[in-house]
Amino acid sequence: MKYKLVLPIAILLSFSFSSVYALNITDESKQATTNNALNNDNLKKDGEELAWLIVVDKSEISAAKEVLKRKVSPEIKQYAIMLYNNHTKNLKSTLKIGEKMGAKLVDTDAVISLKKNEENELAKLKTLDDKAFQLTFLNAMIKGHTEVLQKINQDLQNISNPALKNHFELTGKMIEKHLDKAKSILNNLKSNS
Repeated sequence: MKYKLVLPIAILLSFSFSSVYALNITDESKQATTNNALNNDNLKKDGEELAWLIVVDKSEISAAKEVLKRKVSPEIKQYAIMLYNNHTKNLKSTLKIGEKMGAKLVDTDAVISLKKNEENELAKLKTLDDKAFQLTFLNAMIKGHTEVLQKINQDLQNISNPALKNHFELTGKMIEKHLDKAKSILNNLKSNS
């Protein structure tokens, strides 16, 4: 008699455990799906950040190359060499980080707009004589580096990937140095005029 009573209870318990186990698997599956969606969203956002930073670096490299073709003050020429070297190195680092992360570059409206704006600024610079070029170039560097630094500081709050966050912090420090140097050169030019 005990055996007849124990068997149905054992069967009932096994169904209970299996349904609890099935619930856990379902919950884990839902959690994994949610985590994958979040990871994909973060990877997309990271791709947007990387694409934006690549445009910044390429624009600075192009501007520096234009300076090096011109008859400008030695101080501006040195500044252009610094821009070229720093942004070339930063571009390589940005591409390497993106590759390691597996992030796909995303050309958002902001990235496309920045690219067009930078191309237009460079086209305007190319039309200027050397003297006007110097002042316009420095003012553009001050304006551009200020805007980039503001965006970097803002974006740092939303970047979740530690490697990308570190890269943006280092880039921000570089941009700040470029900004300070451009202001210093402009002040020297104005005081010597």
